[in-house]
Amino acid sequence: MTGEQYRRYPESLTMRQVSVDARAKNNRAKRFKVVTTILDTSVDGQQIGSLYERRWSGELDIRSVKVVMQMEILRCKTPEMVHKEIWAHLLAYNLLRTVMAVAAAESGIEPRHVSFLRNSSRPGGVVAAGAAGKMLGPIIGMGILI
Repeated sequence: MTGEQYRRYPESLTMRQVSVDARAKNNRAKRFKVVTTILDTSVDGQQIGSLYERRWSGELDIRSVKVVMQMEILRCKTPEMVHKEIWAHLLAYNLLRTVMAVAAAESGIEPRHVSFLRNSSRPGGVVAAGAAGKMLGPIIGMGILI
């Protein structure tokens, strides 16, 4: 951010605090407070909590892409090649996630409950259900944990 952009921000910001009841979810906290710039009081704590949960899932997905696909350091040197490298990683990640969704469906669980697993005991092996495990077999030494 440039100094000019920073100076254009307001000196104060009006916010409100809402209570979120997370008892029905499997969270560590039963209730928590969220500070938000959404001032419309018709948007209650439950709705804010739902938005917060969706945002958190998005943050975890981004972290997962970076870690699982080993994208912490991009290796290409030019902007054009970095762009291609990112797209190649995203393509591979989406292919893996598709196989994980198939494994989850075969096992009767939500896809978000399936995670990647490094399986050192079975090089190139996969821990997955039925057809999904057969589909992924030797892919890049990753496993899928259900």
